[in-house]
Amino acid sequence: GFYLWFKPYNFSSYTATISRSGVTVLVPKPKLLPHWRTPFLSFSWPLWIAVMVTFLVGIIATWLAGTPWTGRSDLISEQLTLSDAALMMVGFFVAQSSPIRTDLWSCVCLFASLLLAGFMVSNLYSGGLASVMTVPKYEKSIDTVVDFAASGMKWFGPSPFFLMTDRSSNQPYLQEIQKTFRSVRLEEMNQYAHMGGSGFFVEQAQHGNFAPSNFLDRQVSTTLQPLKDYVYTQNCAALITNTNPLRSNLNEYILRVQQSGLLYHLGIRTAIRYLPTDVMRNIERSRMHQHDDGAVRLELGHFFGAFFILGYGLLCASLVFVGELWGTV
Repeated sequence: GFYLWFKPYNFSSYTATISRSGVTVLVPKPKLLPHWRTPFLSFSWPLWIAVMVTFLVGIIATWLAGTPWTGRSDLISEQLTLSDAALMMVGFFVAQSSPIRTDLWSCVCLFASLLLAGFMVSNLYSGGLASVMTVPKYEKSIDTVVDFAASGMKWFGPSPFFLMTDRSSNQPYLQEIQKTFRSVRLEEMNQYAHMGGSGFFVEQAQHGNFAPSNFLDRQVSTTLQPLKDYVYTQNCAALITNTNPLRSNLNEYILRVQQSGLLYHLGIRTAIRYLPTDVMRNIERSRMHQHDDGAVRLELGHFFGAFFILGYGLLCASLVFVGELWGTV
């Protein structure tokens, strides 16, 4: 069978479609996010920025509210320092009690709003953290051709001729993946597959079976997954002369074979006989992660993030302490 390309059509004719074939890419499977990032996954980065801005604004507002503007000596002794204001805001955000001024209505309104904001942030963070610690989080998955083009990842194949269909395309993402394609031998493809971080050309038949890919072995097949869509699809047909008198009969026979399901049966038998079953099974089930059954039990690794924050805080405190001692000498 031949793809329905234009040049052969200038001097010959195509029969009815025998089968359909699609070209897609095998990309690396997303990995589990490291445990040290667990405390930071409860909120998205825009939400973290909003929380930090609220925290800084609250510190400034609390410090200004605790600053006496009348010059009375009894109020000056109760003046809040900037560190006091920061610790007060930390207490609000972790649902802990903090001393507040109640002699001014402005302070009452300010601290009431800060208490409410801290209560909401604390509860939202607790709920998000519980979800993150029990439901595994993975890296961003490359699912479509557009995602693959945006990643800028190199991909490899045995020949550049299968990209001829996309040469005339004006789609930006198709033009981008043509720039990142590299034609290499099968031995080199196997080496790149073991190194990771690259995509690989693969052809998928009409009924879901993948074409033989000699660069795939059992170890590599557990680290790759196919895209959810195709780079392109093409119909395959037989090529005959323009004056062939049996063209109509051949087309009728092809359609009857398609209707009977014989091609599906032969495709399954061929895949079972000639393709490595375990490798193809790994590729077909690659999007079924091992943690898809539900929540996982908490392990020591889930607390690495808390230990990381504790260690970072101790390191910063030690450096500041040494700096203070150095300044007093």
